[in-house]
Amino acid sequence: MVLFKICFALALHQTAAQRHLPLPRFIFIDSPMKNITPDIKPEIFQNFYTELYRLLDTDLKSWQCIMIDQTHFEPPATLGDHLERRLTQNDPNYPPLISYYHGH
Repeated sequence: MVLFKICFALALHQTAAQRHLPLPRFIFIDSPMKNITPDIKPEIFQNFYTELYRLLDTDLKSWQCIMIDQTHFEPPATLGDHLERRLTQNDPNYPPLISYYHGH
């Protein structure tokens, strides 16, 4: 159901972009692959991110997208400028946002 709602929101943003409708050019996507990991459903995982990156490189090029997910799917080089930040608990290369917090 989560993925369906995200796809619906993306369709709304795509329609707004194509028709120059007044919609904020900002998308925040939290956990689109909830309960869907690349090892269990690789085709769903790959197809979602491929389509998302295609939209961000075409119709939604002027949109800002913030994505939070458990697994990283590398964006294509054609996507242009983007920033990624990985957060881990025990890897100094990818420190958590709050260094002293160790939630469970």
